[in-house]
Amino acid sequence: MPLYADEVKLIRGNIAVIKRGQKPRPVVIGYLTDKQLEDVNAFRRSRGWEPMDQDVVFVGTHVYGSRVVQDGYSEDDLIAQIESGFSTSRKYIPTKKMTVLQNPAPRQSGYGCVVKDELTLECSSKFPRSELFSVVPRGDINHKPNKLTEAAEAASLSRKLTDTPG
Repeated sequence: MPLYADEVKLIRGNIAVIKRGQKPRPVVIGYLTDKQLEDVNAFRRSRGWEPMDQDVVFVGTHVYGSRVVQDGYSEDDLIAQIESGFSTSRKYIPTKKMTVLQNPAPRQSGYGCVVKDELTLECSSKFPRSELFSVVPRGDINHKPNKLTEAAEAASLSRKLTDTPG
């Protein structure tokens, strides 16, 4: 697997730093396989850009804000998405703006859908390494945790208002 052995610990460490409102440091969590690196760099060469190195770093600010804060996924969901996205079978998908790798193997999202996890790499700020900028569970159409959380909070609040002593 192209994730290093301590990647979950490093990811959770950066998430803890983000939750404290601080800026996390980039940590190397994985790498591109030789084939993936060859595909990415072939595209980069065709655009006249310098080739990337194999290592992938994680800061986590954007992906945490997008998947956990905005979409309402749990930290465990986020880590499952990252682990799936880092599959050795992931394929490079050429796009005009971003470097995207998708795990072609479907995975149960945990929310009643089958998804294919996509990693988006940012290739300029940490050059020559790429940064795991985002992960997207493509196909997770049932996941609406923010609405579920809001409903649970509303139900809890109404119980508090009607549960009077005596």
